[in-house]
Amino acid sequence: METIFDSLMADQALTALIAGACILTVADFVVRVGKVIGLREFDPTMVGDFILSHVVARVIPIAFCAIMGHWYAPLAAVAAMAGAAYLVETLASIRESWQLPADGTPFNVPSGEY
Repeated sequence: METIFDSLMADQALTALIAGACILTVADFVVRVGKVIGLREFDPTMVGDFILSHVVARVIPIAFCAIMGHWYAPLAAVAAMAGAAYLVETLASIRESWQLPADGTPFNVPSGEY
């Protein structure tokens, strides 16, 4: 079992894909939670929804395909394409969360107070 784990950790493409997906997920989570806290619209159920929609539905399947792709190359290609799609989707989500509201005011602060 130790040799299997060592061989997986030695695969730089595999570790980069999984680490990149995890880093993107954390960045998206932090920016999104920061925005809803700034908007004073935080709801704890949003955390559970985020975990289900990002970690369970996207990151875990990508990581599983990448790990299985270590032994079966077509799954590595599927993991790489899914990782690229997740990268584009998550960067767009981070960009959207980073933007100010349409009226230009920083979040829900009355216009005379900032």
